[in-house]
Amino acid sequence: MVCLLGNQRGIAQDQVQLPTHTPQSIRINGNIGGFYEYLPAGYNAAGSQRYPLIVYLHGDGDRGNGSQAELPRLLTKALPKYIDDGLFPASVTVNGQTHRFLVISPQYDQWPSPVDIGAVITYAKNHYKVDTNRIYLTGMSVGGGRTWEYAGSTLQAAQKLAAIVPVCGYSTPITSVTRNIANANLPVWATHNQGDPNVSVTLTNNYVSMINGNSQPPTPLAKKSIFAVADHDAWTQTYNPTWKENSMNIYEWMLQYSREELTLPVTLTNYKILSSGKEAVTIGWSTTMEQQNQYFSIERSADGIHFTVIGKVTATNLATGSNYTYKDGQPVRGNSYYRLSQTDLNGKTTYYSLLKTTIDINTGSLLVFPNPATTAVTIGFQHPDKDRLTVKLINQQGMVVQINQYNKETDYWQQSIPTSQLTAGQYYIQVKGSKAEYTQRLVIGK
Repeated sequence: MVCLLGNQRGIAQDQVQLPTHTPQSIRINGNIGGFYEYLPAGYNAAGSQRYPLIVYLHGDGDRGNGSQAELPRLLTKALPKYIDDGLFPASVTVNGQTHRFLVISPQYDQWPSPVDIGAVITYAKNHYKVDTNRIYLTGMSVGGGRTWEYAGSTLQAAQKLAAIVPVCGYSTPITSVTRNIANANLPVWATHNQGDPNVSVTLTNNYVSMINGNSQPPTPLAKKSIFAVADHDAWTQTYNPTWKENSMNIYEWMLQYSREELTLPVTLTNYKILSSGKEAVTIGWSTTMEQQNQYFSIERSADGIHFTVIGKVTATNLATGSNYTYKDGQPVRGNSYYRLSQTDLNGKTTYYSLLKTTIDINTGSLLVFPNPATTAVTIGFQHPDKDRLTVKLINQQGMVVQINQYNKETDYWQQSIPTSQLTAGQYYIQVKGSKAEYTQRLVIGK
């Protein structure tokens, strides 16, 4: 087991430090209350050396509040288990260069949005000696799905990453996500079991084929490894340093790739939500330089993944820049995510980072959005008590076709639920806890 020496952040060492794997109950945001921190041998927070960073996203069964009592759930499988068992490589040599990884494994209470994952990466960059040209993202099951979705949430997000490794990722590919990954030339190595009974291998197959089938295929092409196994556990093999394909394990494969964040077509500043309320949300941004700029688009989402364009703003295209605002006069109750994009005169579109705001809904009412839904539906409600919730999707014949359980830790609770596997028609969505119960009609359209 890796030696646990306490929190080494910000502490200079007078002697060579051994590797440490430490639970940190430090709240990054409202959904992430803690993380495991792996610091390699010789790490010196006061030194000049920078280290490649791996951010690992866990599966649904390891969710928790980030406390010292719940963080050890992460140690039972996948990358954190290999680290804790002392089997993670102390160093990796690729192309004649030797590297030692930092690893941050956040614990989230509810399935993370791209904003949550971006907050972890920003936190790591601000608090550790991170080589920002070598940031790698990986995860298994739900965490694998969120790896896909964060990487493809915006072109800017994809450009922050040097490579991704989604493992049996629970996510349905959509064109905007795969396009951003391809346009960023983001290296992808995805793994899955052929007979996975929990998450269909077709999701990984479709992600890889859609990325490589982009109008401008990426360099390198996305790759996949499909194991001839009838089980959900693709992570034990994937994260095992002794498993190699083409003479490389995933850690050696990652380190082939590094990147510098690309220059964006306009210089954007002061991009933020100016005001937020039940009647309207106003977004503002400024530019200090524009060239060949045609227009900006504003998109809105209830889950940070599935976006709809709600407006466009014509660009001034002034070399000295301009100030812009957009008012959303019909905001969604609960959590809302906004995404700004910019389109050149030649039609090329660049996506910027996500903004999040929360608009209260009345106690006793259930948010269901969008309705009708296609690939996913977001539900939410306001209630002051913590609770264990069971969410059921019930068809018109009264049969339960999907069931999930969640922990409610905050006054306002919201969750995105995939619906792509359901046939079109009318359903009922039931949310039940010990202190609250809601039922509402849901329409699935295709």
